[in-house]
Amino acid sequence: MNKDVTIKIKGVQKYSEEERVETVTEAAAEYYFRNGGHFVKFEEEAEGFTETSKCLLKVRDDLIEMTKKGLVDSHMIFEEGKLHTTNYKTPFGVIMMGVQTKHVHIFEEENALAIQIEYALEAQEEHMADCSIRIMIKSRN
Repeated sequence: MNKDVTIKIKGVQKYSEEERVETVTEAAAEYYFRNGGHFVKFEEEAEGFTETSKCLLKVRDDLIEMTKKGLVDSHMIFEEGKLHTTNYKTPFGVIMMGVQTKHVHIFEEENALAIQIEYALEAQEEHMADCSIRIMIKSRN
């Protein structure tokens, strides 16, 4: 895969049968492959804010890490069958989040990387939502 890529992240948070929230982030990004791991750097914008978050996605085997710094600060770890916690800092305050990963699927191609993650999201040690994330990384040319 080339250094210049695009990343598209589609997230779905299902709070109940009736309440479901979808988000889509798409950005130009930089891709690196080092020591058996995929690394993708990009900036994430949030609607209604001028400040962005610098993001680093690390993909190694069945472990996915997403680090954000800026408007939002967090370090989320997705590892199948495990619970990881993080302090999720937003413009509205800090929330202790738990991520209980159910499934991680990584599909590698020559010029693309696709990731599917299914997880349960906790806030303050209470189940909040069942979630999924689909990440698509593609070479720009």
